[in-house]
Amino acid sequence: LKQTSGGYLVKHSVLGRARIKQLLNPSALFNLDKDGWKVDYLRAEVESFNETDSVLDERAARILEESWEELRQLAKKSYEPELPPMPTLRNHTIWQLADVWQKHQLEVNWFRVRNHVQAQVQAWIRLAKEEGRLPPVFASRDMPAIPSNFLPPALQQAVRQTASVRGLELSDEFWEPILQLQAAPDAE
Repeated sequence: LKQTSGGYLVKHSVLGRARIKQLLNPSALFNLDKDGWKVDYLRAEVESFNETDSVLDERAARILEESWEELRQLAKKSYEPELPPMPTLRNHTIWQLADVWQKHQLEVNWFRVRNHVQAQVQAWIRLAKEEGRLPPVFASRDMPAIPSNFLPPALQQAVRQTASVRGLELSDEFWEPILQLQAAPDAE
């Protein structure tokens, strides 16, 4: 836990699933500040599931490991972020693997959005050079980088938002499969 000017920066790890027994402060779902941000974290009393049965059996583990490695190789060939090697994840539960997958998908999405924004910036720079809108020092081939305040406001905002994965807002299409997986009924 680290306090920042905008709040707290925390790092979470998935240890397993839990059943929510009781929300301790349900008003946190609805209390917003003047800018529309939540003012408190939701707290709950939870009960952990027994996850000993959620480790993959030998056949499923072998199939997953082959598919996982195939995805790693595809990512490598396409110069995108790679999944961690499967042997390091062999004794993880299904839910911990789902967490690794979700974090990887977030990183891949951020990588793609950031590359798209960088391409837009490069296209704007090319056009600005052609039209003579850049000062001569920035228009030379020796000085291709320009300060972001030369960019149009929309591009400045896009650059700021993609500076870290935290600035990335993902659509329901990203979150829906993960939420469906998390909502899976108990195997018992």
